[in-house]
Amino acid sequence: MMHGQTFGLGRRITAIAGQNGSMKSTLLGMIGEPFRFREHKDENGDAYRTIDNNYFELAFSDAFKFSDGPDGPERAGEHVWFATIDKDIYPKEIYRAFTDARTSKKVNDIRTWAGTSKASGEKHVQIPVIYLSLKRLVPIGEEKKIKHTPANLTIKEKEFFEKYHRRILLIDQQMKSAEYVESQNKATLGFATDEYNSLANSAGQDNIGKVLLAILSFKRLKERMRDEYKGGLLLIDEVDATLYPAAQVQLLRALLRFANDLNLQIVFTTHSPELLRTMDDEVYQKDCKLLFLETRDSETAIYEKLPIGRAIAHLCGETVAPEAMRKIGVFSEDSSTRIFLKGLLPAKLKKSLDIKNISLGEGELNNLRKAGLRDFKESVIVYDGDIDVKRPAYKSSNSVALPGGAAPEVVFYRFLRELDERDDFWDRLPGGYTKQVCFLDYSHIDEPSVLEAKKWFGREKDANRFGRGCSKLINRWIGAHSAEKKKFVDSFISAYESVGGKYSDSN
Repeated sequence: MMHGQTFGLGRRITAIAGQNGSMKSTLLGMIGEPFRFREHKDENGDAYRTIDNNYFELAFSDAFKFSDGPDGPERAGEHVWFATIDKDIYPKEIYRAFTDARTSKKVNDIRTWAGTSKASGEKHVQIPVIYLSLKRLVPIGEEKKIKHTPANLTIKEKEFFEKYHRRILLIDQQMKSAEYVESQNKATLGFATDEYNSLANSAGQDNIGKVLLAILSFKRLKERMRDEYKGGLLLIDEVDATLYPAAQVQLLRALLRFANDLNLQIVFTTHSPELLRTMDDEVYQKDCKLLFLETRDSETAIYEKLPIGRAIAHLCGETVAPEAMRKIGVFSEDSSTRIFLKGLLPAKLKKSLDIKNISLGEGELNNLRKAGLRDFKESVIVYDGDIDVKRPAYKSSNSVALPGGAAPEVVFYRFLRELDERDDFWDRLPGGYTKQVCFLDYSHIDEPSVLEAKKWFGREKDANRFGRGCSKLINRWIGAHSAEKKKFVDSFISAYESVGGKYSDSN
């Protein structure tokens, strides 16, 4: 069962991973169910079809099977899910799909229904979908009736098929012809050479043939619709099945290219550690996303930001080393960064962090992050406030910058410089500490350089002017900048959760 779960898709590719029985295929079907494409007509007034003569939609029987289990049959109305779709495609804020009984009135004769109700005008969203079910993996050799005929492809389509069939499977042989192979369970493109025809294709070749047939269908649709074409959705169940690891990686690279060229959202289920490791590479991170499903006590949870190492360990029935699971690492520029950071974060959150006592310049920190080293990919990176982490050179889901817009020492200098001499902050500090004493030898400097601010702050900190961990200074700054503090903490929590942390401020 799956209750109360929310998730988003990747920019181009979304992988749904998890152990057997975690409802991956069900979720894949739920993603595709809201969409149909029959309202769009070709020049003859007919609905557009794929090359293998199917509608651009998910076949209900491929995606959904309802249960007559020990707790009783599943009934109409027991399954409801919602989707938020780009308003240029679907103008309403929320889209709803739900189960409904067919006219036969049988207890378990259920279909899905789209829209907010069954009222007139409620219908599926008009986006082309191709769903590749596990039927495509039935071995040709086990089929009873098989037809293989020359594929009705253009010269460019045949060249495309040969190019990517060979590239994905790393095949040296040249293709003599592309054949259309049809059986009771599937239709696919076969790769025939001088040595063998399509009936001798391996299961992996069949799989890739079916994937490329889908891509060619979208290519043909785009060419026929021209400016009316807006993109589509490709769903693949068990994308890695029958493929050896190198072919899995090549397929991922090809799918990303197809997604960009044809404006596709591609969603697939997988058990492949190799695919997950490849998606975790920095080259793919902006376009790819992992949804990891885990079932406990019959309830399935969806994790959007689970570190790849932990996902793979779960797939393999292993555990991550306890010391790696205990706390999330934090890398920062220097000791002043860490002082400010510790003063800003809630105590409960700090207990779950391993704030590294290592000082790295922002250039070094950024280069190590971009190098893709595991320690930096699975930790939070904290820059000083003078770094704009929204810039492409610094942007990543696990990077944040301190508030204040400058190095911490400059932030503190500016704040105390503007603080009134009569502010009770000065009275709370020991030894008759005053603003005049604070800026002794610096009274002539209104706007210090970073070096000057560092020297000033080091002197005051070493003299223990601002309390343990500079807590009195930081708390007074927070009192005047509560909104900035909250915004930073929210950003930090987001970065923390992007590398697998979980945080709730409830007791």
